[in-house]
Amino acid sequence: MTKHNTATRTEQPLPVLEEWNRPFFAAGENGEIRLQVCSRCNRTIYYPRAFCPHCGSQDYNWEPQPLEGTIDSFSRVWKAENPHFDPDLPFHIALVELGNGVKFFGRLRVASGVPAIGDRVSAEFVQINDEVWLPRFVRG
Repeated sequence: MTKHNTATRTEQPLPVLEEWNRPFFAAGENGEIRLQVCSRCNRTIYYPRAFCPHCGSQDYNWEPQPLEGTIDSFSRVWKAENPHFDPDLPFHIALVELGNGVKFFGRLRVASGVPAIGDRVSAEFVQINDEVWLPRFVRG
């Protein structure tokens, strides 16, 4: 018996854009991952926030991050919480350790085979609308 996915794509869920997270979602237009780096404690902040979760400072700079890393953990998603993603099932999400040690969650596109912890990945960017670009990782 052949299974067919008959789900119709609902509207893409979007982030609420604020002054403090807009640069993160716009950076992909330039092929970059940009994260906040706290001016007080010098720690990288991921995911974007209005203040540093380490020291509470609201003073930070947006700095480019490495576009390559390794898979630290991953999961194959068989059931999506939002029906928008049903036509993509199954798909992978991964925790990627970027080249500077920052751990970053993202969708994982696997060109061939099965992903494994320790596999090298690189970032690509998916444009959702004029203001939102999402990083996604690719394992060749």
